[in-house]
Amino acid sequence: MHLTALRRQFELIREFYGDAPPHRSREAFWVALEVAAAHLRGEQIALRDLAGRAKGLLSAPTLSRVVAELEERGLLISETPPGQARLKVLHPTRRALEILTARARDAFGEFAGIVTAAERRLTNATEPARRGGSAD
Repeated sequence: MHLTALRRQFELIREFYGDAPPHRSREAFWVALEVAAAHLRGEQIALRDLAGRAKGLLSAPTLSRVVAELEERGLLISETPPGQARLKVLHPTRRALEILTARARDAFGEFAGIVTAAERRLTNATEPARRGGSAD
């Protein structure tokens, strides 16, 4: 499943950026997914939340540059809530949600097929043991 998810990630990056994606395209994809997921859960997410979720793998300055790139490409909007000058709250654009939603439908079908095939293999492998035979 992980391989399929990574393959889909690379397909989306290639679809969006073409054959010459920017250096931080995978990080941008992760940021876009985190922001979209927070939006769909009705939660507020800020740049500092992303830094916390990255747990040191991505620095706050790197994330800030990634957010700026996503804003330039029309995938994120940032706003500063009144009275909180240091807080940068992030929201996905309609375009970002449309791109991710369209890809999600296909991904769910593909992942369901992988799970079904794995369950079938597991059942076939354990069936001889249930009947008292060997799985060899």
